[in-house]
Amino acid sequence: MNKLLRLAYGLLLLIVALSLFAVVSSGLALWQAKKVNHFIENVKQYRQPLSHPKALFAQAYYDVENSQSQKGLALLTKVVTDDGLALKTAAYYNRGNIHLHQAQSMADDDRQRLSFVELAKQDYRMVLLLSPQQQHARFNLELALRMVPELPDDDVQFDKDVISTERSIETIGFRVDLP
Repeated sequence: MNKLLRLAYGLLLLIVALSLFAVVSSGLALWQAKKVNHFIENVKQYRQPLSHPKALFAQAYYDVENSQSQKGLALLTKVVTDDGLALKTAAYYNRGNIHLHQAQSMADDDRQRLSFVELAKQDYRMVLLLSPQQQHARFNLELALRMVPELPDDDVQFDKDVISTERSIETIGFRVDLP
């Protein structure tokens, strides 16, 4: 009987210790979430963004809204390295939007416009790779493709020589016996 009581006492202590650990870790997670939510609600009151990806995303949105696109792009690039699929997809989508707006604000003959459109296309393709059902990214990719098409039909520089079908290449195989 004494051994049974000691075993029950040990199991009770183990359950209490695990419960305390779960309460403390849940409390820390709740405190962190509350801190991030306060930052998101009051972005303009903070000088430095928190290191949490959602806080970086909120700061990037605030920077873009206040005409600081380059700071927003830098923060969205940090968010892209996060493991969360939804946040990563949204970051790529917003990066593509920033690049596309920069390209649309430039003159048609500006050479930098091409690079911004290509960056936008790359970001929209990443969104569609991560989440194929994103119709907004598909639409914006179509806009970017209309600005700078990828299949030049009439350009002579892109014409390739057609290999004649009458020529054939014959390959002869041989076998090497190894010891």
